[in-house]
Amino acid sequence: MIKKLLQYKIVASVIFFLLWISALLLQAKEIETAINEIFYWFVVLAIVLFWLLILIDIIKSRIYRKIFLVASMFLLPFLAPVFYLFQKKSLKKLQESGSKNK
Repeated sequence: MIKKLLQYKIVASVIFFLLWISALLLQAKEIETAINEIFYWFVVLAIVLFWLLILIDIIKSRIYRKIFLVASMFLLPFLAPVFYLFQKKSLKKLQESGSKNK
């Protein structure tokens, strides 16, 4: 699953931000219909699943500055997953080059 996200990182990023914005807009409008309520929770579930997939991949991968990325996932939950999708290859290269120098 994470390989597909990495392959289509721009599309995944746009979808992630659209889901995030739609959840905020639905909450801001405070329209109490059953369909809006179901859609809101579906969007929240999709955001949480995307976030968890990225967090699990960060934890499992051998990447440079893993602790920083995990902390940023909690401090900037809307920005860190997208940053990770775009920087995963370079973070792996940095980790490999750092381990070769030791």
